[in-house]
Amino acid sequence: MKLALPPSPGRAYTADEKARVLAEAAKLRNTNMYPALVVDLNCGLRDKELRNSGGAMYNRCSQSDLLMRFISSLDQHPESRKARFPEHLWPRGSNPKDVDEGWIAVEFTNSAGLHLERAPTKLLYPMPDLECVVDGKPMLLELGEILNSNLAEGIVYSGKQADKKVESNANGNSVAANSIQTAVSCSFDANGSLLRILAKKLAKTYETSGLRTHLLLFYDLERPWGPFDYLLQRPDVFAGLIADSVFERVWIFDLQSATVIGYLEAVADGALRAFFDWQFHVDLFAPIGTMNS
Repeated sequence: MKLALPPSPGRAYTADEKARVLAEAAKLRNTNMYPALVVDLNCGLRDKELRNSGGAMYNRCSQSDLLMRFISSLDQHPESRKARFPEHLWPRGSNPKDVDEGWIAVEFTNSAGLHLERAPTKLLYPMPDLECVVDGKPMLLELGEILNSNLAEGIVYSGKQADKKVESNANGNSVAANSIQTAVSCSFDANGSLLRILAKKLAKTYETSGLRTHLLLFYDLERPWGPFDYLLQRPDVFAGLIADSVFERVWIFDLQSATVIGYLEAVADGALRAFFDWQFHVDLFAPIGTMNS
């Protein structure tokens, strides 16, 4: 006796579904998502081939992985953020980059349990990036994305190639479209990007007018790479760098998941105080503090 097989749940995306996915992806802050989806929705690579391609955008990534990341990125869509946060916290301005920095601060303070009372105000250098009012007191916030330069260059290259591929397909030139390579191979030290931006920001001078000032380093295009124990291997060095800077605390934040990974700060006796979320490999020998103390 031969049992009937159930119908396959798999099916190809319709043209309308592809168009709607790409239209929403184009509105996201993560500019890498749109070209990645364009390639994945139009290429003929199998998942294993895609994961093993070695390209900066697709390393260890399949079509389903990218679609899941796209779905999670919808929380960063402007309309989604406006639905999640009250109107008095909405950043406003004519410069999209300034508005985007304001939203990052809103996402961060919400995740860190800090009570933000109004929308962040954009400042100009030599002041830090933003002024926030937290629990009735002004706080300055300097932002820095943790992103390796090689990865950033690879993303830009892949984005430009993906645009050419879309244009060729739109013009009906499938031969030219198939010849365009969108993946680029590069290697980089996963921890190096965090160390570089940390050293760069701590060495820079800012005018703070005596206001408490924090440094917010965040992951977005690059993914967090734990464990972060290497930051505690030379606590005296990091404590000295922080103590000599204008920053009271250095936060590490993952924007995609809206998760505070941890923070570093120099305390009164010159020691390094650290906290890391357990899911990012907490160092059990580091002093533990509360997230919003």
